[in-house]
Amino acid sequence: MVSRAIWKGVVRLEGEDVPVKLYSGVEDRSIHFRLLHQEDRVPVEQEMVTADTGEPVEYSEAIRAYPTEEGEFVILHPDELEALEPEDSRDIEVERFIPSDALDHPWYDRPYYLGPDGDVEAYFALAEALRRSGRTGIVEWVMRKRRYRGAIRPEMGYLMLFTLHSEDEIVSVEALEAPAGRDLSKNELKMARQLVDAMTEPFDAEDYENEHRARVMELIEAKEAGEVVEFRKPRERKKEEDLSAALEASLKSARPSLRMVDEDGTPLERRYSCPKHERELAPDEIVRGYEVEKGRFVLVREDELEALEPEKSREIDLQRFVDRSELDPVLFNRAYFLTPSTEATKPYRLLARVMEESGRAGIATFVMRGREHLVAILADRGILRAETMRFNDEIRSAEDVGLPGAAEPPEDHVKAILDAVEKRSADALDPDEIRDVWADRLRALVKKKRKKHEDVVELPEEERESARGARVIDIMEVLKRNLQGRDEEGGGSASGGTAGPPILAKNTKQELYDRAKALEIPGRSKMSKDELVEAIRRAS
Repeated sequence: MVSRAIWKGVVRLEGEDVPVKLYSGVEDRSIHFRLLHQEDRVPVEQEMVTADTGEPVEYSEAIRAYPTEEGEFVILHPDELEALEPEDSRDIEVERFIPSDALDHPWYDRPYYLGPDGDVEAYFALAEALRRSGRTGIVEWVMRKRRYRGAIRPEMGYLMLFTLHSEDEIVSVEALEAPAGRDLSKNELKMARQLVDAMTEPFDAEDYENEHRARVMELIEAKEAGEVVEFRKPRERKKEEDLSAALEASLKSARPSLRMVDEDGTPLERRYSCPKHERELAPDEIVRGYEVEKGRFVLVREDELEALEPEKSREIDLQRFVDRSELDPVLFNRAYFLTPSTEATKPYRLLARVMEESGRAGIATFVMRGREHLVAILADRGILRAETMRFNDEIRSAEDVGLPGAAEPPEDHVKAILDAVEKRSADALDPDEIRDVWADRLRALVKKKRKKHEDVVELPEEERESARGARVIDIMEVLKRNLQGRDEEGGGSASGGTAGPPILAKNTKQELYDRAKALEIPGRSKMSKDELVEAIRRAS
C-alpha cells in the first residue's frame, strides 16, 4: 500500500530543481490507551478551566503566554505569534554539502523519506551524486508554518531527509571533561582490545525486539479473550548493586514552551468529566482502556502494566560490539553522555579508548523508569555516549512507503549534479547555521515586551519553574528511588544522594509535570495538579 505524502516541495540546487514528496521514515508503534470513566467505560471528555477557580474557558478564548525564569508570564497575542511565522514556501534550499561523517548522530532528529514527484530522473541523479560524493546536504525549508533545518543523505538508492536539532539544543562533548587517572598500561589495552574483538559481530536490527510492547499486547489480547492472566512480580535486585556510569542528556530543552492562559493571564489546565453523567471525575474514577474496535475497550489496570515491566536493574547489559559504520542514523532516537559516577574510572577509560581507536560501537540494554531501552554506546574524545535506538519494526523501508523501484540515472545528469554539489561543499558543519530562528525571534519579542512592561503578568508561586538546562540522570539513584518507592527531588544528580519521601502536594504543577514526564506517564499534559500527584504516586 502506497503511503500518503505529508508534504510536497522542490530541492533547489544551482541549475537543478528536484521535485519531491515527503513521507514519514518511522512508524509509531506505541500502544495508545484511552482514558475511561471506570464505572461505565465511557471515554472521558476534557475542557479548559482556570487553575485558580476551575471556571471553564472556551478554547477560542485561550491565549498563549511565555513563562520567564524571573517568575512572570508574558502574554503573546495571536497576531504577534503570526508575525513570527515564516512565509509559506515549497522550496528546500540547500545551504551547503558537508562530508557525511562530519554530522554526528546527536544532531539527527526525525527521519523522513523523500520520494520523486514527477521528475524521476532528477531525483535518482541527486541520490547517486550524494552517494558518490560521500556528502550530506544541509538544507532549510518551511512546513506547516515552521522553519526547519535538515540533512539530505542517500539511503539504499533513495533520499532521506532528517530534521536536525538546533545549535542551542546540542550539548557538546567538549563541555564535558574526560575522566582522569593513571596511564593505561599496554597489557591493559591489549586485553581490552581482545575483549572488544571477541564480542564483535555484524549488526542486524532484526535481532532486537521491543519485548515490553509485545508483553502488553499479549496482555490485552488475553483479556479480550477472557483468559485468566497470571503475573510474575519483577525481581528486585539488592540495593548494594551499583552502576559505574550516569546518564547526562546531550540535548537541552531549547525551544520555548508556551502556556495556555485566559485573557487576564491566569494559567489554564484541563479537567476531565464524564459525558454520560455530566460531572467532573476524580483521578481514581479514571482508568486506561485499549480500543480493540470502535467503541469497545479492554481495561488495563496500573498493577497489570507494572507486572509487565522488566526486572529492575542498575546494570547496562553490554551484549556485543559492532562496526560503528553499520549503524544508520535512522536508528537513533535520543543521545545521552555516560560519565563515571564513582572514582574507579579505569574500566571506563579503557572501554572509551579502545572503542574509539577501533571504530566500534557497543549494543546494550538498560532499564530506566520501568522501560527497557536498546542503546548504542559510542566513544568520542574519551567520553562514552549512549544513544537510545528505535526498534526495527518502527523503521519504514522505501518499499513500506511505496517509493518506485530505484532507477539508474543518465551519467551526464549525475555529473552535472556532482558539479553543483562541489560548488557548495564545505569541510565541516557550521553549528551557527543550525539555529532555531523562530525561537530566537520569540525570545527577542518577549525581551522587548518585558522591557516595556507590556502584557507582563506576575506568575503565581505554584506555577514558577526552575531554570531550563541539561539534566543529569544517575541511573543508580533513579532505580534506587523506584525500588524504595521514593521520588526524586529536582530531577536527579550525578553526585548522588538519596531523596527523602516525596511530599508531592508541595511541588509546583510544572515540577509535577516534569516528574510525570520522566516517569513517562501518559496523558500528563491533560492532567490537573491533583491528577498529576495521584498519577506520580501510582507510578512511583
